[in-house]
Amino acid sequence: MSYCIRVLAPVEEVPTAAAVTQALHDEGFAATVSATPAAENWERLVVELPDQPPVTVRRSLRQGEENPVEVEVDAFLDELLELEETPGVRQVEEALRRARQLIMLEVPDTYAWGQERTVVDALVELFTEPEGSLIQADGEGFYDRKGDLLVPLE
Repeated sequence: MSYCIRVLAPVEEVPTAAAVTQALHDEGFAATVSATPAAENWERLVVELPDQPPVTVRRSLRQGEENPVEVEVDAFLDELLELEETPGVRQVEEALRRARQLIMLEVPDTYAWGQERTVVDALVELFTEPEGSLIQADGEGFYDRKGDLLVPLE
């Protein structure tokens, strides 16, 4: 199993694999990043660090019928409809409706979380740079791009 963190962004652009690698190296992570396809518009990244299980990053655009982004957004909107309307719920709803792409980080259960900043933290921060991006973490809920909890979900 893995723990999933989703970034829903209002833009279709994404940093290249080389830019992701450079950003991680700039923060002191000795990461190796491989992309599929090995082009600017990658759909899958594998981020490897010494002595850590790899983190897989999958990217989907909101294009075509029944794409993964629509499926995720619709499921989240269904969950939100069951909650009391609050400013946080409204903000999440708006961000979901504007989402143009979904970036999912699949973090292995054996990943070593700690008090220090992790490569996962750096990746989430990098992918939420576009204004209006939203973070969804399994078993936790929705966060704004600064990491403030907007709507808790179990």
